[in-house]
Amino acid sequence: LAFELHFYAYMCELGLEVLFGNSLVSLFIASGRIFHGQQVFLRLSHPDETSWSSLMTGYVETGDFKHALTLYALMQDGCDSLHPNGRAFVALLKACTALKDLEGGQTIHAQIDRNVSLKADDFISSALINMYVKCGSIGKAEEVFENVLVRNVVSWNALIAGYVEYGHSDVALTLFEQMEYEGMSSDSVTLSCSLKACGIMGAKVNGHYIHGEIARKGLGKELLLGNSLINMYAKCGALQEAESVFSSLPIRTT
Repeated sequence: LAFELHFYAYMCELGLEVLFGNSLVSLFIASGRIFHGQQVFLRLSHPDETSWSSLMTGYVETGDFKHALTLYALMQDGCDSLHPNGRAFVALLKACTALKDLEGGQTIHAQIDRNVSLKADDFISSALINMYVKCGSIGKAEEVFENVLVRNVVSWNALIAGYVEYGHSDVALTLFEQMEYEGMSSDSVTLSCSLKACGIMGAKVNGHYIHGEIARKGLGKELLLGNSLINMYAKCGALQEAESVFSSLPIRTT
């Protein structure tokens, strides 16, 4: 269907009309034909925010992170009045994260800060935290986190995982406690990261508490958490508890 529509648009020169062109770009991207989406985009006489955002997002979804960031740079150079939409900003931050492009991420962050609605977007805030963490700038990640208007579990997880990854397991566990104190419900990712921190520190008491939380939430059969518990208990020297968790798993991996 997408190819037929593109051929019809080409023959009738409708591809130059932005609304129809945007629909075609979206169709091609959804079907994994990024090249054809790009060709439609290039035929648009006046691409709008949706046109640029759809193609950027498409590049990121297909793993072509460099092209996504190049397109963003072209948009900024030639279209001062246009900016990516929220979904595209999340995609662009994902590209910076994958490429460890801290400078590019900071440039995007600066543009986000100039837009109040974008600053209030939970998905964008979480993507910013994750980008700074993965690019090794844990201080900036914490700064973004502290300025988030409404923190969600993804924001907490990104920062907790970042502190564990960069050797600050004590801070990660403090954040986990703060998260609970503020009434934010933890998920499997939170619990797994916190268990990793316990294992690194040899904090069996904390790990046992988190084990209780896993049971209370009915997550005891999840393979991710089962493996995390086994690893935590083993590192804390509690081999009997590790074996007990292993025996209770419905599926065991090598």
